[in-house]
Amino acid sequence: MRITVSRAPEWMQTTGLEWIFRIIQDPKRLWKRYFIGFFKFGIMIWPQILFFRYQKIRMRLTKTNGFPSINHLDDDITLEIKFSRILNDYTCSFLIDDFANLIKNKDRIILDLSLIEQIDSSGFSHLIYILRQCKQMKKELYITGISTSVEKALVATRTKAVFKNYLVEDVHEIYKRPLKKNAPSFYYSIKNNGDVTLIKLNGMLEASEMAKIDMEKVFRKLTGKYCICDLGGLKFVDSSGLVFFLKIKKHLTQQNKTVSLSNIPENINQMFFITKLNKVFNIQ
Repeated sequence: MRITVSRAPEWMQTTGLEWIFRIIQDPKRLWKRYFIGFFKFGIMIWPQILFFRYQKIRMRLTKTNGFPSINHLDDDITLEIKFSRILNDYTCSFLIDDFANLIKNKDRIILDLSLIEQIDSSGFSHLIYILRQCKQMKKELYITGISTSVEKALVATRTKAVFKNYLVEDVHEIYKRPLKKNAPSFYYSIKNNGDVTLIKLNGMLEASEMAKIDMEKVFRKLTGKYCICDLGGLKFVDSSGLVFFLKIKKHLTQQNKTVSLSNIPENINQMFFITKLNKVFNIQ
């Protein structure tokens, strides 16, 4: 027997509150599911809360704040950020809050991780935030001083591919490189060859770049029966960037055409796997 259940109002869906609407509709059936879910979530997050508190107390007792040091170098275009022993949400809080203003008058940003002994998931999230900010503001980013422990953590969290193109072993090599002025953070090209259309994507495909893309203009160029998206030049894709591929697939499907993805970097392939889009697209 099929039971029809009405959906929550759109504002509840977009704000993640649809579960409240559902449990009000059918409390006898759903209360247990949500109660157990919240209980499990509390157990999972409690160790992180305790660890955060422990780190905070430890830093006060050892009389060290663990905050990164910020150096404005003599060339007036370079900002060096040297992280301390621990990289987490607490030690990065003041840096992240004002990061855009901190780098707005600089062209080159250097992150020195040589002193880091401990880094958690929030620390990696802040590094990704810094990378994205530098890309959006068209700043050059270099990461140096990667220790064996930090490299293992990068591999374990599957974020090494995200930072791969920014890692530099010798900080002195950075100053020998000319500044790259006005390099686009994302660009693409479309070539048609008979029945095949090739789309090559490069850079960072995220919300700010998606807002600039004229999808109707892209659709007009897709004349081939078979479309191949080459992701080999992409460094990062967020959830908004994934919409680019979904729109192309929807457009081509309506015209009885096919689309496939090729040369997907490891970090981006993980995004497709996590969002289950690997089952939607033909991935070569």
